Amino acid sequence: MQQLTKMLTAGGVCALALVAMSAVSVTEAKGATEEQGQAADQGDPSDQGDQSELACATAHGCPCGYGCIYPEDAGWNNDRPSHKYYKYACYNLSNQYGTHRLFNNQTGRALMIFYGKYNCIDPYGWLEPGQWFDRDLGPINSVALTSG
Repeated sequence: MQQLTKMLTAGGVCALALVAMSAVSVTEAKGATEEQGQAADQGDPSDQGDQSELACATAHGCPCGYGCIYPEDAGWNNDRPSHKYYKYACYNLSNQYGTHRLFNNQTGRALMIFYGKYNCIDPYGWLEPGQWFDRDLGPINSVALTSG
């Protein structure tokens, strides 16, 4: 949590934003797939600790290093995201309502952060590398990818 506070402070987000973001907790955003859980249970030899540091690959149609959004009420949508974001930048969303799957396929400590207002103002929640969750995009108006 202290590391996240440093990252958010370094990114110009005030400490109050951390309190607002805690509404979507990291445990709520876990989203580990059954395959990941089975591999960990079977002692997958590639499991060398933090999975975000392992070699990255396209997952569910989301290329390595990207943050992806899938169509409304479509889950993984046959591994076809409707939006793919790669650069460390702020992206404003438009006409995105209802429940969508959000997936952070970045590596290292890179975050996918969601905001209640355009231009990445009013933090709403975040995903760490490899995490996903289903959320109503009505209250989310922008998304940013950060290097962490």
